[in-house]
Amino acid sequence: MARLALCVGLDRAVLALLLARGWPVAAGLVTLVMISRFLTVELQGYFFTFVSLIAWQSLVELGLLQAIVHFASHEAATLSWTHGRRIEGPEPARQRLRSLLHFSLKWLGAGALALVAALLPIGWILLGSGDGAVRDSARAAWVLLVPLAAINLTAAGAFAVLEGCGKVADVGFGRLVQSVGSVLALWAALAGGAGLYSLVLQAGVSALIAVGWLAGCYGGFFTQVWRLPRRIGAGIRWRSEIWPFQWRMAVSWASGVLIAQLFTPLLFASCGPAPAGQMGLALQAFGGINMLALAWVSAQVPVYGRLIALGQGRELDRLFWRAVLQSAGALFLLLACVLAAVWELTVLRSPLSARLPPLPLVAVFCVVSLANHLIFAQATLLRAHREDPFMVLSLASGAVTAVMCVTWIPPYGLAGAVAAYAVATLGVGLVGGTTVFLRKRREWWLMEGNARAAKESA
Repeated sequence: MARLALCVGLDRAVLALLLARGWPVAAGLVTLVMISRFLTVELQGYFFTFVSLIAWQSLVELGLLQAIVHFASHEAATLSWTHGRRIEGPEPARQRLRSLLHFSLKWLGAGALALVAALLPIGWILLGSGDGAVRDSARAAWVLLVPLAAINLTAAGAFAVLEGCGKVADVGFGRLVQSVGSVLALWAALAGGAGLYSLVLQAGVSALIAVGWLAGCYGGFFTQVWRLPRRIGAGIRWRSEIWPFQWRMAVSWASGVLIAQLFTPLLFASCGPAPAGQMGLALQAFGGINMLALAWVSAQVPVYGRLIALGQGRELDRLFWRAVLQSAGALFLLLACVLAAVWELTVLRSPLSARLPPLPLVAVFCVVSLANHLIFAQATLLRAHREDPFMVLSLASGAVTAVMCVTWIPPYGLAGAVAAYAVATLGVGLVGGTTVFLRKRREWWLMEGNARAAKESA
């Protein structure tokens, strides 16, 4: 079993990410059933309105959490962990890690306060319609929910620092405990008749577990780094180092949201709810499968940053391509299972097959998923260099997708939406992304070779 796990790359970090990403997918299905069972149609509308409004916190983050992971991995390259879960190493690296921790928590803390200041009145006004008793209950639940969501946002910054410092497995299991505990609290509250206060209990349990886990397991680390005496000029400069990377990631994220959220509304307006539901279900299902398979690549992000900081390009390439092959193999098996299941449902003429796209379109989704997998893996390695050269491609892919959706969806319906998705992903994302990836890798190999030659000559 140990040899098999080594062969497929199923180490502790990958397993933690698989569990942390797989649990919400399974739990989400149960949550949908419980919502339909214990909430009225009116309360269900309030419930998902709450969820949509809280999702706006990603506008506060602006790609910072991913940037924290990449920057922390570089700063932790020359640092090591002690048995007491503290760090030791060169003073300049510790100073830069201290600066990153201070900046991250202050940015997210200020963003959390801005989130409270903005979402409280927006929700209060938006939730003003409806029955008086339901309206008052919804507003009271909203006032309690928003500050708890702000606490969870700030805690996410601390998790990101730990992940960048190499504690991928610990962070994965910590987030899994947080997710399991909060979801169980949600289910218990729904079954107990708490209504909209179920979301408040879920956010409260999530914040309590996050803060308790961070303080109990790594309180000494955060105290050590936070209280490290500051040396003038020794920290990270946000404006010149982090921001040029962060805003590019934010633009790429916004383009991805456009691509994911454009198909369903256009299909709904042009062809009705049935094809819109088929497209939405397919996008969510294949997106979740891809996130699971990418665990092999994502688990190595701190290692990539450390190898880049140490100038070990050959080892970096070896680890990256091994992770890509392992994750692609897992994705291929998952997609084969999906195709077999859809084929079986189609042959049996099951009513469930009407909820899914036809088998030929599912096959197209499988091909697009494999392409997206390679694109995301390439983007992960490029961002490990604290650069995001895919930003222009993300904008181009979003623009091409928008044009093709408007052009192809009205006359061709679901087939037109899938074709637009495939052309944008394969034509712009895969071809353009691979071209940029190979060009950047050649540049970095040349820079590393020149640095090695200069070092040897000296």
